[in-house]
Amino acid sequence: MASRSWLTLEGGNTTRLSEGSFQNCLSLSPCPCPPEGHPTVTGRTAHPGLTEVPFLGGFLRVEIERSALPLERVLERNGTLAILLPVSVPAIQVSGHVRQVAERWLKAQARTYLQRRVGELAARLGVTPRQLTVKDTRSRWGSCSHAGNLSFSWRIVMAPPWIIDYLVVHELAHLREMNHSHRFWEVVHGACPDYKSHRFWLRACGEKLMNW
Repeated sequence: MASRSWLTLEGGNTTRLSEGSFQNCLSLSPCPCPPEGHPTVTGRTAHPGLTEVPFLGGFLRVEIERSALPLERVLERNGTLAILLPVSVPAIQVSGHVRQVAERWLKAQARTYLQRRVGELAARLGVTPRQLTVKDTRSRWGSCSHAGNLSFSWRIVMAPPWIIDYLVVHELAHLREMNHSHRFWEVVHGACPDYKSHRFWLRACGEKLMNW
């Protein structure tokens, strides 16, 4: 089994925050408008259980739209995550269903976003990762194997973009230095000069993201 270098939560050093403090960690980013022509809906409500979804350092307000169409659909628009559910989903199951749909959407966004940033930052560092995997982990943000394979927790997509970039740089730097030596941190610093403040953000706010 190939050995790995892990970027993990800091255990006992993790600062525990209140819900309000967690929201203060994030700054709302503008959200793109959705493509036109979404289907006609039969009703729209704010879901009392899941009212907002953390995404790229901000929060998207959750709205549920019951559609006559048989397929689920998710639209991000104007700071809102509109989740279209078929009217065939019983009301008693809506709460759990909304959570599942939102999580699937976040995972898909994480995969797309990470693939793009890994490609861009790898070129900057002059390294070539082999494979990228997005996993459902709650204790490790990312890893890099000796074979050059990278993996990330999908929950990192809830963090601000500069935090995601730090994580990506951290794992890519292991393709140059498979350790946490002084040389390793020099590589990280070269691509991410403010990495120390980004590490602190993960320590202070990361636990809330992992527990989402």
